[in-house]
Amino acid sequence: TPLPYPNATIGDVTGECRMLEWPLNITYRFGKKSTSQWFVLAGTSSYFMNSEYYAYDVTYYGNNYPYSSRYKNKSTIMFAMINFGIGYTRKLGKFADLRIEPYAKLPVKKIGSGSLPIQSGGILIGLTKTIF
Repeated sequence: TPLPYPNATIGDVTGECRMLEWPLNITYRFGKKSTSQWFVLAGTSSYFMNSEYYAYDVTYYGNNYPYSSRYKNKSTIMFAMINFGIGYTRKLGKFADLRIEPYAKLPVKKIGSGSLPIQSGGILIGLTKTIF
């Protein structure tokens, strides 16, 4: 336990992590038309942790105490997530392509000082442009 109190109970934790993510995905494109196409992707993400900060609400023998801790242990967690996504691209003339991509990232390994199973999901919306 990261707490200085033996037998303390953690009630709530908020935190902030400074890390870099390195995704490695394979994309399969299908349903190509002159102005649009669909794609699916799958892959993995690795994480490079720089620092962590956590604020705890701790109960120790019936009394509540705030506690915080900062960790500066740099660590590398290779292939920590499995990435999934499906998406759609549509040409916006010669300017760029509109990309819409719902995704999910599911943990394979735990991350950080607290060994947390971090997961995420969402929708990426962006403009892409082929340069070369």
